Amino acid sequence: MPRLSLAVVCVAIITIAFSVSASSQELAGVKCVVEGDRNAQEQFKASHADGEIYFCCKGCAAAFAADSAAYQTRANHQLVVTQQYVQTACPIAGKDFDVEKSTKVGGVEVAFCCGNCKTQVETAADLPAKAELVFGPAAFKRAFSKSEPESVSSVPNLSAVKCLVDPKRMAKEKFAADHRDGKVYFCCGGCLKAFQAEPAKFSTQANLQLVSTKQYTQSACPVTDGAVDDSKAVTIEGQKVAFCCGGCQAKVQAATEQERVAMIFEDEVFEKSFSKVGKAESKEYSVAPEELAAPGK
Repeated sequence: MPRLSLAVVCVAIITIAFSVSASSQELAGVKCVVEGDRNAQEQFKASHADGEIYFCCKGCAAAFAADSAAYQTRANHQLVVTQQYVQTACPIAGKDFDVEKSTKVGGVEVAFCCGNCKTQVETAADLPAKAELVFGPAAFKRAFSKSEPESVSSVPNLSAVKCLVDPKRMAKEKFAADHRDGKVYFCCGGCLKAFQAEPAKFSTQANLQLVSTKQYTQSACPVTDGAVDDSKAVTIEGQKVAFCCGGCQAKVQAATEQERVAMIFEDEVFEKSFSKVGKAESKEYSVAPEELAAPGK
């Protein structure tokens, strides 16, 4: 069962890059911490929790500076939206989380340790109440950690990563090989040599490991190449894979786990459906604007 490491592993290697308009310096998909219905601008920013948060104007930046405590929850939420912070634990219980027990809060996918914690958030009165449970100061401190820049650590957390040749054994950092502008890991020198001798034989499992270590991320429906709907998803070898529609989802759900891996991670499908994290020079946050509205003070 995928837990803590699968969600934290490699946001550490993401290069934080926003989609910025040359004229307005607007950050696509990022809402002002103070005026949650307005887009943030790159030039209006402030330091918060060893990161940077953004506002729509000088007035909002000044409002935050004058009373930062009033906007802690919104500021924490924005740090996660902009991938400066990553989830490391259940925000309710502080325990390792299960990615299959997740829900969206303010456009952010948040995972919990159990159904009870998930239900507690889902049944909260409104979005500000939900946000307080997840991004409020106490919850944020126990559930989120600052993402490490690539220069600090380019090696993913391998604590839950299996060798792609012998999946019964854990992968180790010292046994690594290049694959698709990334790294894949093995349990021993023998498995590493087996991969190097016949990389095509293991390419599907290698592609899967690139996703599990967060070096690659999904960019399109694996069946149609269309935009994905996060509510139409299937978990495959611990990885949540989304589809454009219920038809594509059902097609994959009907297959065995082994068939699913081949359907989604074989080379041709992988190349059109997944992209390297941080490869693009800019990034837009593909969440509906109303979902990204700053979720209350």
